[in-house]
Amino acid sequence: MDSRCKQAVLKVIATIETEISAIEEEINEHVNNYSHLKNMVENIKTIKGIGYLTAIAEMPSVDNFDNARQFAGLNPEHRFIRK
Repeated sequence: MDSRCKQAVLKVIATIETEISAIEEEINEHVNNYSHLKNMVENIKTIKGIGYLTAIAEMPSVDNFDNARQFAGLNPEHRFIRK
């Protein structure tokens, strides 16, 4: 690989690594600002072999809920499949 191409690739990699670090910092700040999220992460991390990033990845997606009350556990609803 010629040196100019190599330098371009290294620059792109450095930019991506910087963006990843910034996103991870935002995630950390968000989790630390909400005690229920922090508790969820800590509970998931009690599983042997599960670290912080895996715990974050395993948290439920907001897309699984119809509204914020359900996500927060304030308005749980059971869904039944009717035939």
